[in-house]
Amino acid sequence: MEFSSSEDTEEGSGGPRQAATSVFSGTSRDLGGATEDVERMTGIEQMRKQLEAFASSTAAVPLDPLTVGSAPWAGRHSWSLRSEEFEALKRSIAAHGGNVVPILVRQTAENTYEIVYGRRRRQACAELGLPVNAVIWHGDLSEVSHFLLADGENRLRADPSAYEQGVSYLAALDAGLFPSRRTLADASGVSHTWVNKAICVAELPAVVLDCCVSPTQIQPRHAQAITTAIAQDPESTLARAAQIKADGARLSPGKLLDALTGKPAGATARGDVTWRGKRFGAWQFKQGKMLLTLTTESMTSDDAARVAEAVGHALRARPSQRIRKQPVDSGLQMRLDE
Repeated sequence: MEFSSSEDTEEGSGGPRQAATSVFSGTSRDLGGATEDVERMTGIEQMRKQLEAFASSTAAVPLDPLTVGSAPWAGRHSWSLRSEEFEALKRSIAAHGGNVVPILVRQTAENTYEIVYGRRRRQACAELGLPVNAVIWHGDLSEVSHFLLADGENRLRADPSAYEQGVSYLAALDAGLFPSRRTLADASGVSHTWVNKAICVAELPAVVLDCCVSPTQIQPRHAQAITTAIAQDPESTLARAAQIKADGARLSPGKLLDALTGKPAGATARGDVTWRGKRFGAWQFKQGKMLLTLTTESMTSDDAARVAEAVGHALRARPSQRIRKQPVDSGLQMRLDE
């Protein structure tokens, strides 16, 4: 049985991958007849090979997707189940008549299973009305090993977002699987810094997360800046977030950060270019850049050169002489000094 397939491409933008240490720490069970003791395995690559061995030696069985639930630390946000990548996965599964790559589950009760990995494939099969092909883990599987299997498989296929990994890390810590963030990082094979950054995203207030197009788009740098803003002025920052949410707006992370910190949202100033009452074009100023559009049909290349020279002269002049602005109807009139 082939373990990897283009049918199962996943999206995400998680943290850096590092060699894991003791990926299956705490269990000595081998996977699929592999002879190497699991306690001696190090690195995500070794983990992948062991999973391949288990999958290739164990027959997949069709299960009703409705009997397969997610683990408490499920590593995918619901937004990832509405993305174009997920729709592509569904189309591929539909074309194959089922998921080519089986999911891995463990039985929790009679006819009830829990996903170790493969939540997206299970969801796709459920929406298509198809059984989901699954490999069932019949042996013991500690909660720690369960988490590490799911986390490692997610990062092998495509890094989850910082938010998704942060939520997963918090769930594992809250469940007492690891005594500290550093222990979790060491077991998962990621840096302690990355765990802290991912959790910073996941711990953003709900009212802030609700203002973003999707929490999965928020990067640690956005979360750290927002957290700092809340610490410095919690009342104003959270009030802005509440207003954004009340307005029904969903902003990109960068625009959300600007809105929460009170920075201008890149407003555009514009007006007409006139000379002695005659309009020659328009100007627009946005985000530190000015666009000057002249519409006169009789302009020559020499005229364009003189205009460029005049602009340069105006910008070298004293600030009070650079640009004169005065209201003209609903716009602005701009006149460059001679």
